[in-house]
Amino acid sequence: MGISVGGFWSLSNALVQRLIVPGKLAQGFSTMLSGVSIATIIALPCASCLSLYISWRTIFILVAIVSAFTFIALFLTLPSLLPKQSTGIKVIKELISTKIVFFGLLGTFLSYMGYHVIFTYIRLFFEEKLHFTDEFLTFAMLLYAGLNIAGTIAAGKLFSHAFKRFFRLLPVFMILCVILMLVLNNSLFMALPLFAFAFGFGLIPVAWSLWAIYVIPDKTESAGGLSVAVIQLAVAFAALIGGRVYDWFNLDYVLYIALAIEAVLFWVTGKSLSMKIKSVTQENLKASESLS
Repeated sequence: MGISVGGFWSLSNALVQRLIVPGKLAQGFSTMLSGVSIATIIALPCASCLSLYISWRTIFILVAIVSAFTFIALFLTLPSLLPKQSTGIKVIKELISTKIVFFGLLGTFLSYMGYHVIFTYIRLFFEEKLHFTDEFLTFAMLLYAGLNIAGTIAAGKLFSHAFKRFFRLLPVFMILCVILMLVLNNSLFMALPLFAFAFGFGLIPVAWSLWAIYVIPDKTESAGGLSVAVIQLAVAFAALIGGRVYDWFNLDYVLYIALAIEAVLFWVTGKSLSMKIKSVTQENLKASESLS
C-alpha cells in the first residue's frame, strides 16, 4: 500500500509534466488533485456503509478489483513515455545541496505543517470553539472538504493567470485566516475564516507542484520523491506538536503555532521565488517562463 500510494505521488508531478502542454499545467494539476480529493470524500463514507453489510476482508477484495480495473485503464490509455531524467542518490544529493530546492522543500514542509496542525484537530475546533452539535458536525465536515476541493479547482485558473503573484499571496491569505480565527475566537463567526482556511489549502498542492516544474523542470522525478517524504514528515510533526500544545495548553495556542509557521512560510516563499536554478533545459524553457 505504501509503495503504491507513495509511488503515485512521487511520479505525479513528472507524469503531468510529460502529458500536459506547458500552458495547461495548472489546469492539469488542478484536475488531478481535485479527483484525488473527491475520491477521498466518496471512499470514506462508502467504506463505512459497506462495513455494515460485509466484512473488512470483502472490502479489501473489492479494493483489489477496482485497482485491477485501474491498472487496465492506465495500461490502455497512457502513452509510452521513455525516461528523460536521470535519477538516483547522486541526483537527490545534488537537489538537497541546491539552495532553491532547500527553500522549496522547506516551504512545502511549512505549508503542510501549518495547515495540518489545525486540520488534525478540526473536530475539536468545531465542538469546542463553534459548539456544533453532532447532527451538524457531519455537514460541517462535508462543507470543509467541499471548500478544499473548490480551492484545488480554483488553483487551476489562478495559477495559470499569474503564478508568481498568487503563489506569493497564498501564505498571506493563510495568515489572515488564522488571525481572524483568533479575533473571532469562540464565536460562530469563527467558522468563516476556518472554512476559508480549508479553501486556501486546496491551492497549496497545486502551487508547490507547479513550483517544482517551473524551477527544476529537468529533475521533477527525483524532486517528487523528496516532496512526498517531506509532506509525510510535516503531517506527522503537525500532529505531534499540535497534540502536545493542546495537552499542555488549549486550542488557542494551536492557532498561535499555526500563525508562527505561516509567518515563517511567507519568508521562505519569497526565498523560493527570488533565486533561479541555472540548469533549466531548453525543452522545458516554456514552462519555466510561466514563473514570471
